[in-house]
Amino acid sequence: MPRLIWLPRIFAAVFFAGQCFIGASILARPYLGEAWPGLFRDWAEPLRGMQAQPPAAALTVRHVLDGTYQTAAAGWVAANLPQRAAVVRAYNEVMWRGFGTSYMANRELVRGKSGALYEKGYVLAHCGILASTDLKALPAFARRLRAAQDWFRTRGQYAIYMLAPVKTSWFPDDAPGRFDCPAARRDPARGPALAALDAAGVHYVDARAVLETTRQQVPVELFPRNGTHWNDLGAVLGARALVESLRAMGLGTLPVPSYGLIVEADETGFDRDLSNLLNLLVPPPGNRSPRVTMTSAGTAEAPRLVAINDSFFALPAYQLTIAGVFRSAVLFEYLTLNQRRYEGATVTFITAPEPEIVHDILTAEVVVLEEIESRVGGPYARRFLDLVEREMARAAEETVKAPP
Repeated sequence: MPRLIWLPRIFAAVFFAGQCFIGASILARPYLGEAWPGLFRDWAEPLRGMQAQPPAAALTVRHVLDGTYQTAAAGWVAANLPQRAAVVRAYNEVMWRGFGTSYMANRELVRGKSGALYEKGYVLAHCGILASTDLKALPAFARRLRAAQDWFRTRGQYAIYMLAPVKTSWFPDDAPGRFDCPAARRDPARGPALAALDAAGVHYVDARAVLETTRQQVPVELFPRNGTHWNDLGAVLGARALVESLRAMGLGTLPVPSYGLIVEADETGFDRDLSNLLNLLVPPPGNRSPRVTMTSAGTAEAPRLVAINDSFFALPAYQLTIAGVFRSAVLFEYLTLNQRRYEGATVTFITAPEPEIVHDILTAEVVVLEEIESRVGGPYARRFLDLVEREMARAAEETVKAPP
């Protein structure tokens, strides 16, 4: 028993020595990085997701007194910690496997009853805990949208609205147990949104309803276990429904694309956008995953598409341009945050100011406004309508001024 008295001292000495070694290696990294690369070369994959960059601050009295220098120094130490990725991933592994908790992605990632990953905001909206749609504003939003669609049609353009399904609606009973989620309170925005769109006569695609018709007929789930967006198969089903709706509106020459399907054993790439953010040492298991290959269906006269959308429409738009249904597609994601152009398999990121956005909208044959079904009439959709209504007013004014 007396020998056990030394154990805490031994542990303390080892811990102290380890901390000293880490501190010395951090300070010596600028000098030993090339001479001792094995110590500083990452043993784990680089960390994923947005990482805050530490501020730069000179060692001055003012920066010391206001804490700026200390913050910059702490950030530099963290960035230069040997094997930082391995240390962070190991800590995340313990927290996630042991307690089901993650500090990654602003603590927004949660695990459903089945083990599938979700963003907390989607779960809160699905369970009726946090409203993401202003229900009272839905009728007015729908009327504005229909008026814009009618105006586009007078110009020879086709404008359509698309509601993308969210993962919680495909797995409605999978909300984590700590969330109060009775069936009677789920999806509070869906019914009022569809009623408002129908009452106003809006041309729209209800992609959730499309996916539901295939629930017992497809070989895999249409949402991945480790991702937040629909997978290849879910996206192509939504893309085909969009084309069919445009054909019904009068664009009868638009071909409905066909596709080939391969089912892979595990999820990769886009289907792991959530599990990648966990930054674990060992990725969580995935479901079987569909891979779609599009069959070319277009011609040189294929129309151009412009979309004002969130992240769900990126994959369907890409599939439709790969198939040649549209000769190009310009996506204004959240209107201004993430803009890109698709031409076949080529993706080009762009930065378009408002006048260019309006020009593209007014010159495209097809205009798509897409939102997720739990957030209808959101900020970027209203801003899009503001821009269109400004052009509608300008056109009306020019008509009045025109000589008889």
